[in-house]
Amino acid sequence: MLFSAALLIVSYLIFVNTSDRKEDLELGDKVTIIMPNGTTIHTYEGYIIKDGDKLIYKGKYDEYNITGGVVEYEE
Repeated sequence: MLFSAALLIVSYLIFVNTSDRKEDLELGDKVTIIMPNGTTIHTYEGYIIKDGDKLIYKGKYDEYNITGGVVEYEE
């Protein structure tokens, strides 16, 4: 019984420390990027970076040049 309680507490602490909830709240508005070839990308405003003349989508694992795409804000 004591082991089960300890295991439950440890599991909860690991979950709280590894959750990305705070990061999700700071991403900004939802946007849709329509590329010149017709491809659409659904993302958040916080992942879009302007680097000089370039517009870049920078996610957790990927980075794409989205220059020439049209950014539409969703309501």
